[in-house]
Amino acid sequence: MLMRGIEYEGLRESINIEIAHHTELVDHLGEDTAEGRAHLEAITRLAGVRRLLAPNNAAAIEIAGLLLDNSRAERAGATAA
Repeated sequence: MLMRGIEYEGLRESINIEIAHHTELVDHLGEDTAEGRAHLEAITRLAGVRRLLAPNNAAAIEIAGLLLDNSRAERAGATAA
């Protein structure tokens, strides 16, 4: 259970960091651009995942990790373009 708690806290912090990255991009790109709106949508999805995350639910931790990986990949692709 301790390891799952550590995973949970680390994942929750990673989601917070990812939300901050998307927020910075929205600030840079503007909310009125297509790219900015895409980052706002990512923030909404990540915040939703963070709300559903629970330390005693291994499946939720696994799914949240996968969604976080996906968000990072999307952001990396968007900033590389």
